[in-house]
Amino acid sequence: MRKLALLLLPLLLEAFPASAAQPSCDAPDHVWRLPAAADRWPQVSDGAQASALRIVAVGSSSTQGTGASSAAATYPARLASMLQARLPHRRVEVLNKGIGGETVARNLARFERDVISQHPDLVLWQVGTNDALMGIDPKDVADGVRQGIAAIRAAGATPLLIEPQYLPRRPDDPAMAAMIDALREVAAATATPLIRRFDLMRFWLESDRFTADTLLSRDQLHMTDASYYCLADRVATGLLAAAMP
Repeated sequence: MRKLALLLLPLLLEAFPASAAQPSCDAPDHVWRLPAAADRWPQVSDGAQASALRIVAVGSSSTQGTGASSAAATYPARLASMLQARLPHRRVEVLNKGIGGETVARNLARFERDVISQHPDLVLWQVGTNDALMGIDPKDVADGVRQGIAAIRAAGATPLLIEPQYLPRRPDDPAMAAMIDALREVAAATATPLIRRFDLMRFWLESDRFTADTLLSRDQLHMTDASYYCLADRVATGLLAAAMP
């Protein structure tokens, strides 16, 4: 998988040249774990029979794009552009269904309208941050995530989870740690690929790819144009690598 990711990265960078404001987005295998296995992503291939690839990105402010300078700088918008550049013979559509401040329960309350009814091929579910900050029981969150995963699969789509972000001002917050553990347990138990955003963002910061001010916006909670770009890069790289034959 690492070799595939390394082969794909130059292609992505060629299609999307990095500017001075866009640091290196990569990370070693022990931090960055690509979604597996290849047969779970049959839709993400330039040779797929479907004429279009429809992705729904659902979640809270990290999906909506709080902290981004424009709608075009959000991670779903960046992801759409990156995938379209790599899949020129497909029509790629990424629907941004993020609403700031929402919890798992509130995501689920609109799943039928905003996710299932859109007939997606893939669903990217960014989840858990607000639940942790509000002190919601991780067990309740885990139950809700299992319910959402089941609904996504019942609709014929493939789910991918994106866990909470790393917060430099509270790196060892027990509520956040418990939430991340719960989400990783659900992902493992349901064989659902998961983007380890917490570990990834912490690596970016500790390896000096980012500073605290470039990783997060002034509120030190929401991401920036540069870190949204890198999140999209990691999702795109993971999806494309896992779809390779």
